[in-house]
Amino acid sequence: MIDQNNNYTIDEAKAYEHQQAARNLFKKNKILEGIEELKKAIRYDPVCPNHFCNIGYYYMEINQGKEAVIYARRCYELIDEAIKATGLQDKPQGQIKDFSNMLATAGSIMEYYGDPNARRCLETAVRLNPKNWGARYNLGLYYLKNGLTEHAINEFEAAYKFNKHYPDLITVLAYSYNDVGMIEESISVIDAYKQGHPLTEEMLYILADNYYGLGRDSEVMGILKEVIEKNPNSAFAHAALGEVYAHAGWEKEAYDEIMIAKSLNEIEKDQDAENIIKKVLNWLDDPDDDNNTMLPIFLLLLLKKKMLEKRYSR
Repeated sequence: MIDQNNNYTIDEAKAYEHQQAARNLFKKNKILEGIEELKKAIRYDPVCPNHFCNIGYYYMEINQGKEAVIYARRCYELIDEAIKATGLQDKPQGQIKDFSNMLATAGSIMEYYGDPNARRCLETAVRLNPKNWGARYNLGLYYLKNGLTEHAINEFEAAYKFNKHYPDLITVLAYSYNDVGMIEESISVIDAYKQGHPLTEEMLYILADNYYGLGRDSEVMGILKEVIEKNPNSAFAHAALGEVYAHAGWEKEAYDEIMIAKSLNEIEKDQDAENIIKKVLNWLDDPDDDNNTMLPIFLLLLLKKKMLEKRYSR
């Protein structure tokens, strides 16, 4: 407990009771009640970084960013203080790995909400445990969102060595390869994943963009049809397929898809879909217009938005 002079005594047993109560509440999806139990745990053990890490994570789950960052930052500060106080010589490997895992979570929270401490936090997590794929994935996200794509690829590739089954990691790695023109590598990492897993909509869009860049329109059509099977009400998918049809000279099919996209977009109001619809209709009105090769740009814009929304789910 903390007294008026900011001194405290640690009661790990009491803290553990509240921690267990919080776990039970989180299992029942009672997030705010669970957070309050963890705050009580902090009263009995105010230097346990795990309590702060968990509170930050669950605040992020309910999108209370300001609170999430406050607790994530405190988790980072406590671990940083512990490392600076004695180094790592007196810490068992298990605790070092625990520190790395907590910093991976805390750093992901700070990265997601744009806190400037995110990079140092995540780099520390990787330094403590270079095999921590979650820390490397989160650090890669930081680099990707800050325009350091080659650094991001290095971290995603390192993470991929230890986890080839996390779909968001596959997605950002394939996207990053695509973004720097490593088309075959982008296709290869998705092909390897689909041997044991269904492809997500994002992965299908990345494949479509890869194949479009290689001039393989028929495969792009097949992929976009698969997207539409997964999400038949996507104005963007219908508009993209319409543009591929137009590019291939299939004017009737292009017009049909664009009309579907236009109807769906009256409700969806997707600006990227609207841009494609207008462009294809203009081209159908004037087939001599050579400006009909913009699909990869639209796909990459859509994918970039999705990558910027990525966050780690532990």
